[in-house]
Amino acid sequence: MRRIATIGVYGFTVAEFFHELAASGAGLLLDLRQRRGVQGHDYAWANAARLQRALAAAARASARAASERAASPDR
Repeated sequence: MRRIATIGVYGFTVAEFFHELAASGAGLLLDLRQRRGVQGHDYAWANAARLQRALAAAARASARAASERAASPDR
């Protein structure tokens, strides 16, 4: 069964936000904010363009790690 969950950005650092997404097993993130910006310097990472870049970088890192695990011989 699929689950739907919500998460906000306030109270998180970018690292904490991504950790929570990963820990929840989220496979899809929908940004449903009316405005794609967030107020406050501490949350600049959550502005739409920056968040999209960070998500893309995290996906690349995850794919690279999975590829390396698949390529390494069993110990």
